Amino acid sequence: MESARLFGEAAKRGERPERTILFAAWAAEEHGIVGSSEWVEANIDRLMKGGIAYFNLDMAAMGPLFNASGAPTLATLIVDATRDVPQPRDPERTVYTEWTTRKRAMDAASVVDPVSLVGTMGGGSDHVGFYFHACIPSASVGGSGSRGTSYHSNYDTLRWYRKVVGEDYEPSLMVVRVLNIAVARLARGDVLPIDPRGIGPAVRKHLDELEKKAKAAGIAMDVGEQREFTKSIDARAKSLNERIIEKAGSLDEGRLGRLNEVLLTLERSWFVKDGLPERSWLRSTFMAPDKDSGYAAWPLPLLRDAMEQKEKFPAVHEARGDLHRCLDAARRKITGGLGVLGWDTEEF
Repeated sequence: MESARLFGEAAKRGERPERTILFAAWAAEEHGIVGSSEWVEANIDRLMKGGIAYFNLDMAAMGPLFNASGAPTLATLIVDATRDVPQPRDPERTVYTEWTTRKRAMDAASVVDPVSLVGTMGGGSDHVGFYFHACIPSASVGGSGSRGTSYHSNYDTLRWYRKVVGEDYEPSLMVVRVLNIAVARLARGDVLPIDPRGIGPAVRKHLDELEKKAKAAGIAMDVGEQREFTKSIDARAKSLNERIIEKAGSLDEGRLGRLNEVLLTLERSWFVKDGLPERSWLRSTFMAPDKDSGYAAWPLPLLRDAMEQKEKFPAVHEARGDLHRCLDAARRKITGGLGVLGWDTEEF
């Protein structure tokens, strides 16, 4: 509500965004994510044509410790936003400083980069329709670290909030500030801040995790070809990012529109019209909820499903082929972006 109020006040002052910002309060989330799913289905054509990003706020103000999960192409945007926000109850530090310090304390050997900071996002909330059905880059942002039990219920009174979360609204303010910076940059930037550099590292991370699970289960799964393929995506994504920075402010309207079309549709590279096996409503081959609880994340779900069901293990070969096609679609989109910016794509 505070985010909507601030954008509304800015609009009244004449500071209107270049792109539409839609705020929504969904109904019946706890009864099967009904409200948001129905809305996504009713607006699916418009969403897949022009939907840029979706941010989910669920139990978002539960403490001063910032956390985020979501699409790797949004990771840089979210992490950069935290650099400009003071840490709740410790304004001498930024949210970014506290976040990265906490991450390193948990794992001294961890490499703190956008993809590692912004975690994977499973199911169980209103992003499901956007991220897994419409293939729109999505993220969940919020704060944790409250004393005692902090799970939303029919008893979320002001007294409960002050006893469990705190006497102030600093956690809420933190979330609003990070959210508003990220949304403003998406809505106002000449070039959409969708970062293709997150794709390669994220896919390799998930492939490594799947290989470990397969090995533990006594299954041989060779994804070396797919892992190697992601490195060519890295090279193109790095070049595209450098070229965007170099050309910033000098692109004519036509080239700017074509470049943004590439970035806007990049997540659709994972889209499969017929959906996942036995779960046709879920149409992203990059991420899906697990089959049992619906909450845990299943990265690269075609491979994970083939691995989980040993009697169907021959399907692993087909799943690897599907993954390769999706990776190639992403690479071709990124290469198209380089072409828009005048790069000689033959060198790739």
